[in-house]
Amino acid sequence: MRINSWPFCGASPRHFVPFLMFVGAYCTTLTNSTLTDAQVNYLPVYNTVVNLLDWSSAPKTTGQVSVLKVLGNMATRFRGDGKLTWNVEVESEVSTDYGVEVVASFFGAPNLAKVRVTVNPATSSSSVEGTIRRKDTHWPTTFDTVKNYFKQTEKQIAEDYLWSYSRHAITGTITLKPGRQTISLEAYGLQTKQLIDFRSLNLIPVAAKGAIAKDKADAEAARANTNWFMNSKYGIMVHWTDLTVNLDGSKSTYQKAVKSFNVPKFAALCDDVGAKHVIFTVNHQNPHCPAPIAEWATIHPGWTTERDLLGELADA
Repeated sequence: MRINSWPFCGASPRHFVPFLMFVGAYCTTLTNSTLTDAQVNYLPVYNTVVNLLDWSSAPKTTGQVSVLKVLGNMATRFRGDGKLTWNVEVESEVSTDYGVEVVASFFGAPNLAKVRVTVNPATSSSSVEGTIRRKDTHWPTTFDTVKNYFKQTEKQIAEDYLWSYSRHAITGTITLKPGRQTISLEAYGLQTKQLIDFRSLNLIPVAAKGAIAKDKADAEAARANTNWFMNSKYGIMVHWTDLTVNLDGSKSTYQKAVKSFNVPKFAALCDDVGAKHVIFTVNHQNPHCPAPIAEWATIHPGWTTERDLLGELADA
């Protein structure tokens, strides 16, 4: 049986964790969901990796900005002009220039929104300005035209998420000095029929771009060939997590559930229905992994299992 660990399509269980670790080599997300006061907590910014600032690092918000209540609050919405401000502490002995990307989804007319990224907004010590546009990607049917979309009520719009995020590179660089400072992302001039769903602000150290590109290329080269997935045509995805309950509604611990998983019976069922591959859920909501993978346990202590369920499913 061919098994893949969702959501990384195309990688076998043996390749899944190394691929994840390659990504971690050149990118770090500056998040801390326990922060309660963004004005007294400072997030580290490094000069060797891509630094991601997002909603979970608890930025201060002003203007028409709200956190989207979906899938663990994955994005922040600008329904009009607004600003996000983060406190950071630059882990460097010298001033460093950073390129800027805004990861966001934009919808509206005209197809153009203005954004500004500023270091120390009170003094505007360094800033860049740019635009983001709607990209030609997959959109739900409710997005057939801007006119029809904004005929919805504000409540409907608030519950209709854009999803199709893209990286929008901003021309120029900002300079971060060693030590503590603030960084703001501002959307301005938004019109009634425009909105932005913001995912992250990426800070890319200019001096490290070569090393970052090499690490990224190494990660991409480690990806498994996915032709088998396309050619298999039909398979099964199992959304089986630590939150899954038994048929009678009772709940077992994740360790116990993995230990009692009947691999031969499951494999036979897949064969009976003609499935050529299985996509098995790993790391959804909580960072569970049904295998004794040391690298995973280092990052997420207590979330691996003694049984190598992924290996057994792959061999079944």
